[in-house]
Amino acid sequence: VDARAEYYGLEHLNSTSIGMPHRLGDLSSAGDVAPVYAGLTRQDIDLEYAAHEYFHLWNVKRIRPFALGPFDYTREVYTTGLWIAEGWTDYYGYLTLRRTGQWPEWKWLRLYANLLAEYRKYSGWKFRSASQASFDTWLWSYGSGEQGNLGRTFFSYYPHGNLLALCMDLRIRSERKNQCSLDEVMLALLQRFGLPKPGFTEAQFWQCVSDVTQLDWNDFRRQFVEGTEPLPVEQFLALAGIAVDTLSNAHAPYLGVSVKNQNNQAVIAEVAEASPAAQAGFEADDRLLACDDKALTFDNWQEVVQAKPVGTKISLLIARRDRIRKLEVTLAAQPAASFEFSISETATAEANTLRAQWWQPYAGRETK
Repeated sequence: VDARAEYYGLEHLNSTSIGMPHRLGDLSSAGDVAPVYAGLTRQDIDLEYAAHEYFHLWNVKRIRPFALGPFDYTREVYTTGLWIAEGWTDYYGYLTLRRTGQWPEWKWLRLYANLLAEYRKYSGWKFRSASQASFDTWLWSYGSGEQGNLGRTFFSYYPHGNLLALCMDLRIRSERKNQCSLDEVMLALLQRFGLPKPGFTEAQFWQCVSDVTQLDWNDFRRQFVEGTEPLPVEQFLALAGIAVDTLSNAHAPYLGVSVKNQNNQAVIAEVAEASPAAQAGFEADDRLLACDDKALTFDNWQEVVQAKPVGTKISLLIARRDRIRKLEVTLAAQPAASFEFSISETATAEANTLRAQWWQPYAGRETK
């Protein structure tokens, strides 16, 4: 489908809709897509969207929070479980591509390194937990300015739930010596609550997780799902022999915005909390027109801004709701690091076995 300029996917009861801004199979660079896909090809992203929507056959269409169906389409449907419905679907989409051999080891590692960088870069999860972000989804809508500005105190339950599923799976596999995993939890949820049975309540979900894994999840739930403590992702990855290296970029200038492409115009998608851009008064949906009298487009805005040294005060001309404004902002040093994931050379035999079984290919496939 070439109907929109951005990727999108939406599951329906008996079908799915996936939008791709190019012809299927195009192997060109990912270009203007989300930073989490940096280093991947268009085909990689096609596969990721397809895998995500395919896994919805089980998660959401059959296994779902009680509030998600059948429900009244004429009013809001509140649930704290979207981090499970969408975040776990994201996790299993990535894992399926790894297990089937569609993604080699390095692509999976690269994607999660990007995902961790996004999590550490944006502060929304510090203000709103994964469960609260799920409940608050009705406060914003796709493509609205509210979505971008809310991003200062809102971190999407898609990547947040993905990282939570990753940590939960690795904890289960480690503490249960690979005799249990998140796979068994999914199967139990399907058997207990899958269609045509009613979906699960929050209490029923955690009871099922505890029953299957024979582990206590009270602290994990309180700290990371209903609370806003930072996820120790590196600690859990180490259980599978995966090392995380922090790559500092302190000399790079930092504005604190993510930008989307609208007909080659640079339009602010999100403004990071406490960033130079936030302090200067930038908002989501501001169009960047010029920097120090140099015209800006989506193709050149990063090059122009990043050519300025840290500490430089720049003048940005923007368009906001049909009015032209000039805002001055001082570029700070890059606060957020990027990450590199690799297989640890000092990993224990137990960790290597855990990872091998975790990524074990489906019948008839080999992973590399």
